[in-house]
Amino acid sequence: MSKDLHPPSGSGEIANSETLKELKVTSRGELGELVLRTITDRADKSGLVFGVYPVRRLMNSYHLLNDRKAKGLNGSMQFTYRNPLRSTSPDRIIPGARSIVTFALPIEHLETQGDLILPRLLARYARRDYYGILRRELESVHEALGLLGVNSKVVLDSNELIDKEVAVRSGVGSYLKNSLVNVAGFGSFTVIGSLVLDVALPRTLVKERLISCGRCQICIEQCPTSAIGADGAIDARRCISWLLQSPEDVDPKYLAAIGTRLYGCDICQEVCPINRRSIFHQEESSYSVDETAIEILQVLKSSDSQLLELLNHIYIHKRDVRLVRRNAIIAAANLGPLSAFEDEIVSEIAKLKLADSIYQPYIQFFNQSRGVAI
Repeated sequence: MSKDLHPPSGSGEIANSETLKELKVTSRGELGELVLRTITDRADKSGLVFGVYPVRRLMNSYHLLNDRKAKGLNGSMQFTYRNPLRSTSPDRIIPGARSIVTFALPIEHLETQGDLILPRLLARYARRDYYGILRRELESVHEALGLLGVNSKVVLDSNELIDKEVAVRSGVGSYLKNSLVNVAGFGSFTVIGSLVLDVALPRTLVKERLISCGRCQICIEQCPTSAIGADGAIDARRCISWLLQSPEDVDPKYLAAIGTRLYGCDICQEVCPINRRSIFHQEESSYSVDETAIEILQVLKSSDSQLLELLNHIYIHKRDVRLVRRNAIIAAANLGPLSAFEDEIVSEIAKLKLADSIYQPYIQFFNQSRGVAI
């Protein structure tokens, strides 16, 4: 996949030096065609899937967010729950907003390109800076549209917009029962971002909002903390992915279910039959206990600055890397004592016991897993 988009050139395409006057664009309709051709060309070159939705208030989503917030399902999670009206009002993103172009970047086939970050501990979307890759692609499209006099803004991994909802409304994909978006041929292992622009574009044909999961509810059944509701609502208070990001103490009843995860959780995606049919699906490698232990040790031994540099691409609440070390202690406890690096792990966790009281509940969990007291 190309990491650097270049301005189109050649027959029927737009060169950097050309202006709207030189192109003799005389109507908004002609401009829209030019914009759509530019977006299509760049998406094709970079392997992105995209769709278009007209700018309008997402009132159904607004009411859903408020309803789930009233039920407490968001727990301590803010993001789009912080200000539901803002997150469902794309017309506020730029003056004169007319269209939302939503893009999906499939990530599975990128896993073999370059080194992955802590692949035994991180969810797949966090093993490389996939959002950074997508952002660079969208910024390049934004720059190309600017040459046409189009005002646009990149909105990605932001509480300005509910990305999954606009992805579905723009025809990029359809909802799964686990609330994630299935992109045809790629499954749900994608990252999503949008461009909001002030030019009206034709809406992409939309498929059904909930794909034909039929009676399958394996994602609901296999979630170890029962975080997925029958209506697709995720209870953040139970969701492992959020528990590992939350600055609040992790409920002890969920510690064992976290396993050796440091950040994120892919269970509901890995068990999904649709992901197993996607064209880029590959079975996860079986990692040995020692390989996992090495990565846990890397986290435990790293300084604050080293961890922030290593994990600069993911959300860490207030950049407090103590939360990362907390998760590493939980992972070490769940890994068990069978690795060749057990003594080193015990030694590093003993140091943390003296460093900060925040680690104490998780060191107790580690002690229980070993039947000893550090």
